[in-house]
Amino acid sequence: MVLAVPLCSYTEEFTLKILSVPFYEIKGMSLIQSHTEYDLEGMPYFVYAQTIYDEKGIPFYNYSNMIGIQRNPEVITYSALDYEKKYVEGNESCKNLFLNCADWLENNTIEHDNYSLWEVTFNSTHKEYNMSPPWRSGLGQAHGIEILAKAYRMTGDEKYLKKAQSLANLFFIDTDDGGVTYKDKDGWWYEEYADQNGSEPRVLNGMMFTLSAIYEFYNITGDEKAKFLFERGVSSLRNHLSDYDAGYWTYYDIHRLPADKSYHHVHVVQLKRLYQLTNDQIFLDYYNKWRRYESGPEKFLYKFMLFHDKLSLLIYGINSMAIFLGLSILYYQPIRPIKRSAKRG
Repeated sequence: MVLAVPLCSYTEEFTLKILSVPFYEIKGMSLIQSHTEYDLEGMPYFVYAQTIYDEKGIPFYNYSNMIGIQRNPEVITYSALDYEKKYVEGNESCKNLFLNCADWLENNTIEHDNYSLWEVTFNSTHKEYNMSPPWRSGLGQAHGIEILAKAYRMTGDEKYLKKAQSLANLFFIDTDDGGVTYKDKDGWWYEEYADQNGSEPRVLNGMMFTLSAIYEFYNITGDEKAKFLFERGVSSLRNHLSDYDAGYWTYYDIHRLPADKSYHHVHVVQLKRLYQLTNDQIFLDYYNKWRRYESGPEKFLYKFMLFHDKLSLLIYGINSMAIFLGLSILYYQPIRPIKRSAKRG
């Protein structure tokens, strides 16, 4: 049976927004190109995706020709969060779809002596981060823990709680040892793109979402290890927020890649959420500061930066084309014989 999309996904209020709806049948599944907005307790998260759902409503992700169609645990958690949201709002048909995703997450971990994890078995779309599969995502791990905690709350089944606790143990392990955590005197930073040979991008939104998900796990279960992980992460974020402040906009990662408009807004809203969770004044201060960047005079500096980058690229392209044409003309210029004057005696 070909499933167009999970049935519970198309109530009027649902957050899935279809920009274009070309359907393709791919080996018994269906592909839909969409723009999905996930409202995680007031935190918008945008995913531009070509999502494929199997008959249980568990998504694949189509990375097109670059990587192809893949299972990505993080993408599965996004669908699960939407299913759970609609179920809480009263749509009973979403319960089984949510639990199908939770079961997939529970059944597809890699087990070690004292921790579990999901690995990403394909190349990252961020080639500049130098990721080599298999690699780990602290963000995907944290969202998965949140899903399993909610499945435990929904069903009372201990298997979800035990797996979530085992997955949480990964955050105690350094990135160089196969974990997702950088530890220093400032606290613990949880890496969205974790690999021993990676460039340590320390993506800001990934860290913020990870903290919120770990807190939700603690809020549901009362797990003291989760509380400790949250507090160590908050300490690191508090001490490194200034590293992501350009003075007129925010950076996406520690390498100072400028955040686009949507990710900058995610940073702003996440800061408000973290202030609500911690009552830490620094998060409120940066929330007010970064929110001002969106509407104050600083936004024009960001727009100028984008214009400058595009202009520089255009000039570079024109210069490259001119050099190419010049060399082509010289190369194909016909060689004319040299006329020599004859000397008369």
